[in-house]
Amino acid sequence: MKHLGDNLRKNFQCGDSLHVYYDAAKAYGYQEFNEHFKQLRNKCPEVATCLEFNIGFDKWSRAYFPANRYDVLTTNIGESLNSMLRDEREYPVTALFTSISRRFVEIFRHRRADISSSINLFVPLAEKTLREKKNEGDSLFVNNINGDVNEFTVVGSGLTSKVNLLNKTCTCREDDVVKLSCAHTMAVLRLKYHPDYGSSIYEYSSPMYKVQPYIIAFGETINVVPAESEWEVPEKYASMYIPPPPYDPTLGRKRVKCIRGVAESFKSRGSSKGTRNKCSICKGAGHKKITCRYLREHPT
Repeated sequence: MKHLGDNLRKNFQCGDSLHVYYDAAKAYGYQEFNEHFKQLRNKCPEVATCLEFNIGFDKWSRAYFPANRYDVLTTNIGESLNSMLRDEREYPVTALFTSISRRFVEIFRHRRADISSSINLFVPLAEKTLREKKNEGDSLFVNNINGDVNEFTVVGSGLTSKVNLLNKTCTCREDDVVKLSCAHTMAVLRLKYHPDYGSSIYEYSSPMYKVQPYIIAFGETINVVPAESEWEVPEKYASMYIPPPPYDPTLGRKRVKCIRGVAESFKSRGSSKGTRNKCSICKGAGHKKITCRYLREHPT
């Protein structure tokens, strides 16, 4: 979402209306998304057409994302690993795997220690999210028109949502996507379970955010690759010839940075005619210092 927003700002000059794009991207419900996207279409029709037909809603929108989207992982794990192991990638294979093992052992140890000392039922990030939703839910109005103990209508911030406690769903779809109770569900739980409201909020969130599953996830043993003299390789594999991977020297320099995604294939703003280069001598555009006419005419 962030990378795509930067590309839209550069290529469509839509910085003043980009906040509408972010509102649409962060919306969980279809109705809220459609309202924001309608505003974006009225303000920047070219941007709306690109997002809808060239890229697709499922690439950047929470509402149309086809699977569950959790808030615990906030960065691209592939790019994070590439950045962490940038130097190690030049090592021999055995040294590479040993370095990776040591890195992950250290990370797992720190995370187990941090979460084991916690007194909360959920992991810290989930606890923070639940506290924020509790504060938001305090300003919402709850109505139970049908008299059903599991179905409620919540009004607030100009939107009306229906909460079903039996199915643990809300029409805002935040519960469905994040698997944590939204502000509407918090308002309903406050009305139904008061004064035991604080302990009931964990029952309507996914158990995957609990401390124990988190510790189990980082409880596996990671073994370091032993010395080659200690390897036990079957004879049929020891005598097998494994050729090196194919290498074409005409492919150019080895890529060490991330590869552009589906929404990052636009040309940059500086690649248009007349703005590619800027002279450091005369400050003119379209040429560099070594080709500057002013420098040739005034060599001193």
